[in-house]
Amino acid sequence: MVKLKDYLPDYYDGVREMQRLMEAEQKQADSFDDMATRILLNQFVSTADSDGLSIFENQLGLPTDLSQSLESRRYDIMVRLLPPRPITIWYFRELLASMDIPATVDQDAIRSHVTTMSQADEITPEQVKRLRYLLNVMLPADQTYQITTESNVSVEQAVFIGSLTQTYTKATIMPKTRRTAVVQQLQYFGAIKPQIYVRAKIKGGDENR
Repeated sequence: MVKLKDYLPDYYDGVREMQRLMEAEQKQADSFDDMATRILLNQFVSTADSDGLSIFENQLGLPTDLSQSLESRRYDIMVRLLPPRPITIWYFRELLASMDIPATVDQDAIRSHVTTMSQADEITPEQVKRLRYLLNVMLPADQTYQITTESNVSVEQAVFIGSLTQTYTKATIMPKTRRTAVVQQLQYFGAIKPQIYVRAKIKGGDENR
């Protein structure tokens, strides 16, 4: 950032009127510098603010949804600006990697079905939304797809003889995903059968036991 006082001649040192004048003009210079920097950053999708993204959306014919995050709007614009290439499964995997979407893609050519798998603790709901958008745009109309996530929950329980034990496991998962809970338990001898409760709570949905 430019400091106007640094450009004053030495004979203005100690001159109060000139120092106050530079302080007043410095605010205007800072404002102009910020505006010039913002204009430059708005030339690129990756650094544009909401106003800059609105210009790109208007040029591409995309709706401007201010309720979405800047990252979601930026992502939609970048997908629309992708250069034309033949859509293959290899290109789709490269696209997911470039968009930082942690998902593996498996294709069943016989059934015309695509399945994606992600770790529940690695993928965010925002990334799931982006993945769904890509699948809707990239896949042919005669192909179906399924987005799945998995999460491993392990419970270690020792053997109790002549006593009653209870194990309670709770897992929170995202909606519209394949949900599986597996509990492994050691053998018990001469005791009342342990009671095991497994509860899966779906974000935004009801609670299933």
